Amino acid sequence: MVRKHHRFTRRNAIKTIGLAGLTLSGARVGSAMESGKKKHVSKGLAKKAARQRLALSAQSPKYASWIDADLGKPTTFYLKNKDKGPNYLRSSYVFPVLNGSTHIGYITTSAQRDRPAIIEQSTAPHPLSKLSEVREFRKQRGDRDTGRLIHHTGTKYGLEMQDGAVVNLRDGQKQTVGKGTTTDALAADSGQTKRIWDAVESSNESLSTTDSTTIQPTATGWSGSKSMASDVPAYDQTLEDGEPRGDPGGGSSSGYVGSDPDPWGYWDGCSPIAAAMVLNYHEGYSQNGSYEAAEAMIDELHDEFGTFETDPFDGATPPGFIDDGIRSYSGGDNDYGSKSIAVTLDRVFAEGEIDNDRPFVLNMTSGDTASGRDQPYNEHSVAGIGYDASKDTLELYDTWGYNSHDLSWGAWLAATVTKVFVK
Repeated sequence: MVRKHHRFTRRNAIKTIGLAGLTLSGARVGSAMESGKKKHVSKGLAKKAARQRLALSAQSPKYASWIDADLGKPTTFYLKNKDKGPNYLRSSYVFPVLNGSTHIGYITTSAQRDRPAIIEQSTAPHPLSKLSEVREFRKQRGDRDTGRLIHHTGTKYGLEMQDGAVVNLRDGQKQTVGKGTTTDALAADSGQTKRIWDAVESSNESLSTTDSTTIQPTATGWSGSKSMASDVPAYDQTLEDGEPRGDPGGGSSSGYVGSDPDPWGYWDGCSPIAAAMVLNYHEGYSQNGSYEAAEAMIDELHDEFGTFETDPFDGATPPGFIDDGIRSYSGGDNDYGSKSIAVTLDRVFAEGEIDNDRPFVLNMTSGDTASGRDQPYNEHSVAGIGYDASKDTLELYDTWGYNSHDLSWGAWLAATVTKVFVK
């Protein structure tokens, strides 16, 4: 195959825009709305969205206990704003789901119009259920909190400490958030979110949990599980006895696509490797498929993505080029569509992709540790290949081996799902 020369154009574009806001795995979430058009969500509008989700969820066996339930007073969480403006902005509202005075779950809505209305729903205890315990735990270790509740994305709810760190309200562990984040970094697709909020505003406010006129979900993953591990090929380019499992580095700048040595190092980058698993599933390659085809696709995606080849960013992928690079890829039998979507949606979206036989690329910032692993993912891209709703986990291939691993949903500070489909 002929080397694609436009890879230099992509890197020149990176130099032009700079490295601000990029993560090493390509996990940054892009801006979704033009500056000046963002709007806060009132508690009244948020409650409308939560009531609609309550009515919809009660129709599912998993949430049968929510029939005839009601919503309690919301708790406001904030985001630490590193952009211009106030130091803190409203991030989300957590509404307790109550059966009389008994807590039976909660629904979290966005407090920003540029994020989808529903962030999470759960039958678990309220995120504040361990607040006193967590405070005492940190106090014994010399920490003092500011009293401000922090929620950036995913399902991590935190309490801000006076040293600027945020403590996870589930387990009491501290996490550094630096200067914080921005509303742009957490924003989702503007067209989709506008339609969601417009539908909330124009809908009947007095929906009940037994109202059969509520909109049905587009995804089928309300419960159960599904694995595509036997269908999606797993690729690994880590070292084995000091030697790379994939093609080595140190090659020439031409004729390297495939198993020949690449002009960069042996590591092609987690984003191209993860994306190649997803695309080669659609190309029909099995777990034991052609090694040459796998390496050729990874090399070409490395070029399409503009993955860095020199320290300190060796193997890092500019986040804005992942879906664009997949759409530009022309080395297979199919033409692909792709869209990177902020993971402010509940897990039903990701489950729906798997239910429709569409594995995806998950790009994480500050990702946690999966089952069978002894180190966190941090800034990393993986292939999403399954889920287990009963355990609230995603199944993935992580580019570090040939076995699949389970990761708790929301076990990251921020993330995008790169949706891939055949046109």
